[in-house]
Amino acid sequence: MVKYNRSSGTQGAWIKNSEVVSGTKCKLVSETSPIEGQFGTQNVAKIRFQGDQEAKNVNVNGTSINALIEAFGDDSVNWQGHHLTAVTEKSTIAGKRVTILYLIP
Repeated sequence: MVKYNRSSGTQGAWIKNSEVVSGTKCKLVSETSPIEGQFGTQNVAKIRFQGDQEAKNVNVNGTSINALIEAFGDDSVNWQGHHLTAVTEKSTIAGKRVTILYLIP
C-alpha cells in the first residue's frame, strides 16, 4: 500500500526563468511563502512583469531574498508593490545549464 500526503501546491502559472528578458521591470504582488515541493522548500510569491496583466508564481531565491530584506525589511508583506528589476544569468548547477532569476530592488 502506498500512502500519499496532500501537498499544499501553488495555484496558477509559473514564470519560466529562461523566458524572462533580463532588465525587465516587475513587482511582487503577494507575500513570499515557503512551500514544500519535490525539490525541497521553495520561497514562492506572485509576480507581475511590466506589460503582463497576469501575475505568475516565482521561486524567489536566497540571493533575491537577501536583497529584498536589505531594501525593505524582513517582512515579505513589505516587499509587495515596489519596482524591481529582473536580471537573468545562465549557470551550471548539478551538471545542468539553467537560467537563474534575480530580483533586484
